[in-house]
Amino acid sequence: MVAPPCTPQPGGTIEQRLDRFVSDWNGKYLNYDDSVPDQCFSVANAWAKQYLGLHDFTGEFAAGIIGQGGSDFTRIDYGLGKYPPPGAIVVFHECPAQGITAAGQVDVCISATPESFMGFDQNWAPDRHCRRITHDYQGVAGWLIANRLG
Repeated sequence: MVAPPCTPQPGGTIEQRLDRFVSDWNGKYLNYDDSVPDQCFSVANAWAKQYLGLHDFTGEFAAGIIGQGGSDFTRIDYGLGKYPPPGAIVVFHECPAQGITAAGQVDVCISATPESFMGFDQNWAPDRHCRRITHDYQGVAGWLIANRLG
């Protein structure tokens, strides 16, 4: 299955929207813009546009999302002791030790501590489907936090 049963509509708290997003897509391929069906960029766009009711992102590479907050998102650069809140779009820059190319990677944060976070993403080896995965902060450039809910 490459699409949830119906088109999601924004509504509810960020936690409710996040639960619905994970439930709709866990174990599936998300193909937001009818391009390649297993890219992390699709996860960020679907989360931002369909579940938060905000703008989607442009460009070819996930790493570029960090600079596209506009008025909808606040950018937080990673630093020791900082960690993302649930629903934040976490952006990785190139990190060969993590297997991340110059294109980068994005996740939607489910939960976090100063040492690691549980993200929801796709295209993370070896299983390319949308799924929950725990990451440390190696390679994290920062994250975008929604300024409002649409």
